Amino acid sequence: VNVIKDDGTAIHYNNPKVQASLSANTFAISGHAETKRLTEMLPRILQSAGSRKHQQPAQTG
Repeated sequence: VNVIKDDGTAIHYNNPKVQASLSANTFAISGHAETKRLTEMLPRILQSAGSRKHQQPAQTG
């Protein structure tokens, strides 16, 4: 999980635990967090986005 901030950094959770309360519209992410520069994270983000592109089902219309 990456939380991208306006200052050019991201809070990166390598092995996050996610909890949700749907009735309260609330999500909580816990675990070890590291603050990293976006330039450091960019190759990994692009690689992840590329792999997700191939996982999406074909759209018909």
